[in-house]
Formats: sequence, structure tokens, C-alpha cells
Amino acid sequence: MTNKTIIEKKLQEYFEGLKNIYLHKDYTEWTYRTPFENFIKGLNSDYSLVQEPKRDAGLGAPDFKAFNKNRKAGYIETKKLDENLNDILKTDQIERYIASIDNLILTNYLQFILIRKGYKVYDCNLFSLSDLDKGHPEISEDKINIFFSLINEFFDYKLPTISSAEELAEELSKKAKLLKELAKEQLLDDLKKVENGENPSSIYDFYQGIKELIKDIELEDCADAYAQTVTYGLFLAKKGCQNELNIKTASSYIPKSVGVIKRIFLNISGEEFPPNVSWIVEDIINILNATNLDEILTKIDKRGKKDKDPIIFFYEDFLNYYEPEKRKHLGVYYTPRPVVNFIVNSVHSVLKELFDKPLEFADDSVNVLDPAIGTGTFFWIAYLVVLNELKNQGLKGIIRDKIRNHLLKHFYGFELLITPYVISHLKLTYLLQSWHYTFEDDDRIQIYLTNTLEPSDVHGLLPFLREITEESRVANLIKTEKPILVVMGNPPYAGISANKGKWIDDLLKEGYTRADGSKDDGYYRVDGRALEEKNLSGFKMIMSNS
Repeated sequence: MTNKTIIEKKLQEYFEGLKNIYLHKDYTEWTYRTPFENFIKGLNSDYSLVQEPKRDAGLGAPDFKAFNKNRKAGYIETKKLDENLNDILKTDQIERYIASIDNLILTNYLQFILIRKGYKVYDCNLFSLSDLDKGHPEISEDKINIFFSLINEFFDYKLPTISSAEELAEELSKKAKLLKELAKEQLLDDLKKVENGENPSSIYDFYQGIKELIKDIELEDCADAYAQTVTYGLFLAKKGCQNELNIKTASSYIPKSVGVIKRIFLNISGEEFPPNVSWIVEDIINILNATNLDEILTKIDKRGKKDKDPIIFFYEDFLNYYEPEKRKHLGVYYTPRPVVNFIVNSVHSVLKELFDKPLEFADDSVNVLDPAIGTGTFFWIAYLVVLNELKNQGLKGIIRDKIRNHLLKHFYGFELLITPYVISHLKLTYLLQSWHYTFEDDDRIQIYLTNTLEPSDVHGLLPFLREITEESRVANLIKTEKPILVVMGNPPYAGISANKGKWIDDLLKEGYTRADGSKDDGYYRVDGRALEEKNLSGFKMIMSNS
């Protein structure tokens, strides 16, 4: 039997399968899945399809994952026989798929459209409804050739190697955008399940945990935080993984000391993680596996951007594609390096000149707190100041001990927003590793997810909340018991903080304590806003009206 004869035979079998279902007039898009799957598998023994579970509504996942041998080639989205695919292409669902999926087939089982990186590559009407009504197809050899070119082009697709930070940022942002929408959709469904007494997904644990930190957070903002946290958490996991990363093992590459992030990835690998979200997480992993992160970060280091560290430079690229407006207000996440340099080096000098600390920040007795650390720019510079001070003084031999017993023990940071929290851990870990420090199991960057302006009242009844509770417990010990010498940092440049809890508002109404211990109920004014001096949890925060 010739190859042409085999092809014609498979086409005829597929047509008969469609016709038999169609003539019974009792069908949905799902009814045709089996003959379609058998048809594709019959064309090439290396081709296979995996059906996604049926979804009731919303975005969900495309209907099929397509594989060429063991390599995922792309996705196939199916519609009903009588649906107009040109109209379907304009729907929100398909537009979002096209924006985030590089290799996609849209089909109503009769017409097939191959979309590659947002562009229509092939459009083939293999059969028509009139063919099914008549009982036999009218199909030309040219049409058969176009169809098989479409199928082979689709299954031959390989994710290209990613070699630049900008390319990686663009690809990750596309996936993160859809992950945000899927997470939002899942949370809406979870809220309904909770109302009905049903069990929600593990994403709901994240939502509850974040609401303990930010009481009035909107669901949209929570979904955004989830998408960015998962994307950057996987970035962190891949940074520590020398082999292929996968959804089951990702959590093992998150340091135990960063319990909040590790919990998120334990949830991702669990059975309760919803499949209509897991597929896009797997796509993010595939992108990272096609990337040499060490090479990309090294290239960023050599771009001559002296005012930014590599992780922040990459994050700006990411935000430029993910949410350009947020990039314009990046003051929410970091303070420009020249400003940080001035503040850190000024404090460094003051420690020696006025506080009798000959090693300045490198002195073991110096405890430092950044109460709103953001992406960790202040600590990034402070770490470099300490390390270079030791190097310049000919003390390179004690650098490892100084990192373990001083930088990782006496520098404390608090952060309310989970995305900059992840980034600060990532970039400070990366910095110390670049100085040849190997993290041990009990090492951690002392940055904690907590609301600096609120006491902790988290009970930790659910798995995710237990990690939040532990972060808050340690943060409270630092707030109330650690003898902090340096309070260093900068408020966000985006304007007045929205973090206005009752606890801090009540404190601000009480007046303030002067440096000499006297009380005053007056206010200083800066840009028309009232500021005060306060004695908060043992920290003297002295504000000047100069």
C-alpha cells in the first residue's frame, strides 16, 4: 500500500467517524474528540494528543496538548462543527491563547487554522458541512497537501533556545499574563465553592495568606501577585537547577528557609492544583528549560548598566512586557541605585566616625533593619560595601565567615508585597553566590514577609498560613527584641502609602517622642503631609523638619 493510499484511507476513516456522529444530530464539540484523536495518531506513530478535562466555563486550558514523541509541540483548541472560526478568532479566549501560546491549532474538526507566534500560518478547510450532509467529501489533492503541511509544521515545532534577557522577559511575560487571568478565574470559582461548602483549590490558600497581610487586597491584585510570584519563583528554582526543571520537582530547588515560596510550589506539585492552571505553569517551566540563565545574567552584568543590578534590570524588562504602566511606577519596588549608594555610604562612614565601628557595616555588632525592603536594593549595596571593605583591607580570608555569621544573621528586612519579597531573596542570594558563597540548609537571607505597620494576628490554621505565621513570628521578634543600630531604607516613590491599618493610625494620633525623651503632639509638614517622630517597638525614628 502506497503512502498516498494510506493517507487517503485515514482521511476517509476520519470523515466516516465525523459523519456517523453528525447524522445522529446529538453532538457537542466533545463528541468528536475520539475520532479526531485517532485520526491524528494514525497519521504518524510519533504524534500523540492528551485531552484536557472538560471545563464548564471560562478560559481553562486548550482542549489538547500535542506531542511529537516525548516533546510537547503545542496545543489544539476545538470548537463545534458549525462554529465560524473567523469569528472565534476574535473572542477573548482565543485572543489570550494566541498572545501566550506560540504554536496553536484552532479547529472545528472540518477547518484547521495553524497560528504561530500570533500569526496565521495555514488555514485549511478540509471538509464542509455540505460534505457531511451528502455523505462523501469533495477534497482535492492540493487541499490534502496543505492539510498535511499544516499538521507536519505544527508537530515539528520546537521551542527555540532563548539567549537574551529581553527575549526571556518577553516570553515569560506572555505566560504570566495568561496565568494571572487563569488564577483570577480560579479564585472566583473557589469563592463560589467555599460559599457552597465545597473544597477550593490550593490557589485559594495563597489568597487567604495574602489577605492576612493585606486585609483589603482586591482579587485582581491577588491574581497578579500569584502570577508574578509563580513566574519569579520558577526563575529562582531554575537558577538552582542544573538539569531539566519540572512541575513536580520545582519545590525542591526553593531553599527551605524561604518557606512561603516553597509552600506555593508544594501546592503546585500537589493533586489539588487545578489542571486548568497547571498547563500554563508547565509552559513557563519549558521556557526556563530552554534558557541558560547563568549566561543571560552574566550578559546583563556586562551591559554597562551601573545603576542597576542584574535581577532588577531583568525585572524591568519583564514589566515592560507584562505591565508597562507598572514599570512607570517602579518606585513601588526599588529605589534608584545612585540614591541608595549615597545613603548606604553615608551610614557606612557615620558608623566609623561617630559610633566607633572600625569595620563599619562589616562590624559584627551592627544590626541593620530595612522596614520596607522592596526588591532589596539597599541590602544589595550594603552587602557589596561590606564585601569590598573586607577585600580592600586584605581580609578576604574571613569573607565566608562574615557572610554566614554577619550578613545572614544581622541584616533584617520586612516586605509586605510578595513579588518584591521573592525578587529580594533571589537577587541577594545571586549576589552572595557570585562571591563564591555556598548556602547551607540552615542559611537564609533575613527578609520576612510581614506588614511592618501592623502587629501579627495570623493563626496559621491552613498550610499556607503556617508559613505566613512563621514569617510574622520571626518578624515580630526582630521588631520587639533585636537591638537594631541602623534603620535604613526609603519609602516608595509612588506617593502616599496605601498601607494604613488601624494600629499605625492610632499610633500616629498619640503624638511623638523627641530625641531627648520629651513629648510633643505637634506635626512636621513635608509636601503638605503631616509627619511625626515616633518611638515604635523600641526603634527611635527621628524625623527632621529641616
